[in-house]
Amino acid sequence: SVSRLNKKNHPRAKKSSFRPPSEMENAVAKQSIPLLTLYKMGRFNLSHRVVLAPLTRQRSYGNVPQPHAVLYYSQRTTPGGFLVTEATGVSDTAQGYQDTPGIWTKEHVEAWKPIVDAVH
Repeated sequence: SVSRLNKKNHPRAKKSSFRPPSEMENAVAKQSIPLLTLYKMGRFNLSHRVVLAPLTRQRSYGNVPQPHAVLYYSQRTTPGGFLVTEATGVSDTAQGYQDTPGIWTKEHVEAWKPIVDAVH
């Protein structure tokens, strides 16, 4: 039979030193990491520091943002928040993945407008 190594019996396994933070550590963290406080980023005044990072969705068939993107992005935005859209191609030769949105044709620009309106 084939012997399997797991975390428990692995020769380099170490005991975990993880423990939940104490009340005092939580209080210090809240003071030193102001996640939900105002932040000025360049000319933008954000109401908090939570940012949606870009996620490649591959649902822009023919490189045209689809109507369902309005719902997708509007569900993930907050007033005064910051959202980064998925990678968007600037030319037909600048595509990293199939079915990612583009912004090099009038059709692309027009398809982005309802998305931009929904999140602003």
